[in-house]
Amino acid sequence: MLRIGVFADVSNLYFCCKEKFQKKINYLKLLQFATGENSCIAAVTYGIRSTDSGNFIKALENIGWKVNFRVPKGFLDGSKKADCDTHMILDVVRYTELLDSVVLCTADGDFAPLIEWLHEKRRKVIVIGCNISHELTEIADTSLEITEKILE
Repeated sequence: MLRIGVFADVSNLYFCCKEKFQKKINYLKLLQFATGENSCIAAVTYGIRSTDSGNFIKALENIGWKVNFRVPKGFLDGSKKADCDTHMILDVVRYTELLDSVVLCTADGDFAPLIEWLHEKRRKVIVIGCNISHELTEIADTSLEITEKILE
């Protein structure tokens, strides 16, 4: 039995699935799909905390996800940023020694250097996402497109 860590970029998954399917992810099904019969050491979601995210966060926690949602920083030009990718990468690095495989639930090509580093550490990397970037499909051990079975 492999020791698996699942790290999900909620914002990326939301927008990709909304665009492709006009539906939302079922995070219980995603977690079950990502871990299979393996031992789940970590299951962490990353996203932006807003005034209406409380119920969603509680629902994620109730099905076994650790939630790392950040309050975004506001800038003078009106833009906002929460650096969720950075926090996701740091958590993956922190957990690496405890894991045999890392499951990255994102389609964002910015994670390619992390996958290279994980390969240097001899970890298998599976990417699960919707419209996964070419950078990730080329470097991940396995890349799996989200299907209707994982949606609400």
